[in-house]
Amino acid sequence: MATTFKVQAQTPMGEPCLCVVDYMNWAVYRAFTRGEMRYYRAVEDKVSLLVDLYDKAKYGQNYYTRNNPFDISKITPL
Repeated sequence: MATTFKVQAQTPMGEPCLCVVDYMNWAVYRAFTRGEMRYYRAVEDKVSLLVDLYDKAKYGQNYYTRNNPFDISKITPL
């Protein structure tokens, strides 16, 4: 059985939900790369799970939840 995929590029004007996803990713990126938590703090109440896949030094404890909130001071530096 053949499977086909149809991919359509979208702009934020055409699909507003992309703006939300893009902002969330950007906010986490800023926290990790520049240590700026202010953008993440604006949306942190919407984040239920954040996993730092590259923090192998803290494997098993490299995830953040509402009970264990993400903060830049908890991560292993890049």
